[in-house]
Amino acid sequence: MPRDSEPISMRDQRFIAVHRGGPLSSDDHARLENWVSDCGERVLPLFMRFGQDDRATKAIRIARV
Repeated sequence: MPRDSEPISMRDQRFIAVHRGGPLSSDDHARLENWVSDCGERVLPLFMRFGQDDRATKAIRIARV
């Protein structure tokens, strides 16, 4: 458990690419990004049913570039 003075990291260090100081190779990071995008696209229609928040759509689009 972090102490009050320690920042809480929102990212799991296992999923950070080497070029950003993590353990994942660029190829593995790209595969992970594609997998996450595939999962997101499958549930996007359900997500959009509850509102017009387009952040998930934009995030998937950016990941696909």
